[in-house]
Amino acid sequence: MRSHALILTLFSCSLLLWPPRLAAQDKPFLASELIFPLEHWHNHSSSVVELPNGDLFVAWFHGSGERSSDDVVIRGARRNKKTGKWTAPFLLADSPGFPDTNCVLYLDSKDRLWLLWPVIIANRWESALMKYKVSSDHLQSDGPPNWDRSDNIILIPRHIAERTQAVFGRLVGEPGIGARASEQIAKANDKFFSRMGWFTRNHPVELASGRMLVPMCQGRDAPPHLQLLHQPPALRRCAQVDQARALQRGVDQAGRSMSDVEPLWRPPARGRTGPVY
Repeated sequence: MRSHALILTLFSCSLLLWPPRLAAQDKPFLASELIFPLEHWHNHSSSVVELPNGDLFVAWFHGSGERSSDDVVIRGARRNKKTGKWTAPFLLADSPGFPDTNCVLYLDSKDRLWLLWPVIIANRWESALMKYKVSSDHLQSDGPPNWDRSDNIILIPRHIAERTQAVFGRLVGEPGIGARASEQIAKANDKFFSRMGWFTRNHPVELASGRMLVPMCQGRDAPPHLQLLHQPPALRRCAQVDQARALQRGVDQAGRSMSDVEPLWRPPARGRTGPVY
């Protein structure tokens, strides 16, 4: 059986903080190491942050597969700055009977640690439901943080039907692509297909105002008509981009909406949950 392990590769540049606060004279370096020994389980979609004390914190999903495996959980591990050693993996999130996948970590400007991930309701990416946990007590030497709160992230995408119609409308009836274009338009007008199936891939970014933007996309089993992409960190923004190129590389509208900044979710105030428009 094939063995799997999570390998962390670290390199120094102006965008990374490990080792902390690199001096101008420090030379670039590359280092790779196993977080845990090889095993037969599937380990994938890792995300790493540096904590305020210089320790590293990493999360990934672990189980016998991905969306089709109901034993998938979110695991984590810590790397001690002083010893250079990794802790044994520990559990970060588990929705019993459902796969937990594609986790993302983020440390905000208030030193709160965020964990965001989708739970797959019906073993298809299009049934993904986003969840989050946040902690202000996360500097333990081992084990998971003490979470302040956790909740679902319920999404109502902006203008998804209009934008899908603008991209795919003229392709309806075209040989080879017309049926798929009609399907995308129908799904964009369906509350379930437009609101479910979103999941994280990239680290969030934080605006000067403190608002956090969370890049999300829809999976392969979901309609690929809309994707929230993470722009380069210096731009500090996210944008919605139509995905017509998934159907036809030559569609000239593809990617033209990059300048349209439309965050889909902001961290709720304590005690307040609900959909974001």
